Amino acid sequence: MFGLLVLAIGGLLISEWRAAARLNRELASIRSDGLPVDDESMARWFTASTSTEGTAAWAEAIRLTMNSPIPVAHFDQIPYVGTYESPPLIRSAEDWPQEPLVADYLNWMSPAIEQMHLANRYPKPVWQPIEFRGFFTQFDKVIAAHALARLMLLEVEHALAHGDADRALRGLDSLGGVAEAFDWQFCLVVDLIHRALVGVHHNMVLQSMSTGLWDEGHLDQLVKLIGPAGDWEARWEKVIAGERGMMLALLSSPDLSEQINSFGSEFEPLSQLLRFPSQRESLLRGYESLLAIGNGPLRDLRDRADAAERLVFHRNPNGPRGFSWFQLTQMSIMSVFPATQAYAEAIQRSENDRRLAQTGLSIKRFQLRNGRWPTSLRELDPPGRSDPTGPVGPEFDTRRTLSGEWFGYEVDGDQAWLWGAKWRDSKVAPNRPDLEDSEDQNSRKWALIR
Repeated sequence: MFGLLVLAIGGLLISEWRAAARLNRELASIRSDGLPVDDESMARWFTASTSTEGTAAWAEAIRLTMNSPIPVAHFDQIPYVGTYESPPLIRSAEDWPQEPLVADYLNWMSPAIEQMHLANRYPKPVWQPIEFRGFFTQFDKVIAAHALARLMLLEVEHALAHGDADRALRGLDSLGGVAEAFDWQFCLVVDLIHRALVGVHHNMVLQSMSTGLWDEGHLDQLVKLIGPAGDWEARWEKVIAGERGMMLALLSSPDLSEQINSFGSEFEPLSQLLRFPSQRESLLRGYESLLAIGNGPLRDLRDRADAAERLVFHRNPNGPRGFSWFQLTQMSIMSVFPATQAYAEAIQRSENDRRLAQTGLSIKRFQLRNGRWPTSLRELDPPGRSDPTGPVGPEFDTRRTLSGEWFGYEVDGDQAWLWGAKWRDSKVAPNRPDLEDSEDQNSRKWALIR
């Protein structure tokens, strides 16, 4: 019996020794690719992908915005920065009872607004000081970007209410600049915040079309602000590499046990298991499966994320290249996968929103040139693709969703409606949004074009 025990222990030690050798080779490969493996390399990676030229300007914009809170007495009367909910359509200044109060507030906040316009001139994304501490890294600067965006949304709506096209365009430019300035791409949380900032920019462009303010010159500028489709594959790879770097930073921390235990008492055994090289190797395999989600068409991204989750949680742990028999290792992967699914969905939604905004601008351009609304989206200038030299399939047609469905469109007298897919089921409803039904309005992006 003792001999069998010695053999078992010896076999385990040899297995762990081999796992350690493989792990070191994998880590060396990651380092050679210039990707992060700890807090120090994460800081260098972040610095290399950002610009310091606008650091002070954006920091000042944050300071001016965060240090000038809205008076409590007016908190429920001002949209975006307060709790007041704007009606679904942008009103004229004459039809906006709170407009004088909003005007006074924007005048008070004009130093912050002008500082954002100034900061927007600098290269982006912008570097800001961050103390990287693995999964405990604080994201106060990127969270503060939400406050900048809310203030600029109010500035844009007020300009539109007064029919001031130049001021509104300047505000829309800086609103998009906020998203670009904090497009840091080093972890899921940060990039989900970026996706949200891009979403409010797209939505304000859509809502601005109800004012009937834009001419062809304005439309040219708006098309540039919306921009072409981004390189989502490179983004996915970079963000997941950053997530992996944060996990590796956690594993290399001298207080590994304390940090893992802070997630909850159920994670306490994990802090000991993760000291085994085989378990760390299993984690790297898990991140390989996350990286592989980015391989394939964008339209299937969420489906691949779902499939990857099933692979991680249900594969045979004793099968070829399966996860180690230390099943608690998967608790770490479990903490990543839900966000990965949400992230995949956010990227798809962002591209659908971008296409919807571009289609809305194309509809208005058609109306200005022809003196009438297009009878259907098929009448818009072909090819309607994000890249005229690229693929020609329906999934690349910017008049359609990623799944190939045509956006909803309806002519209503001297105005036209455009709407996208509902977020829950990803289907384009046959009917335009009901302005009396807030749930229906909020379930999809839409525009009333005048």
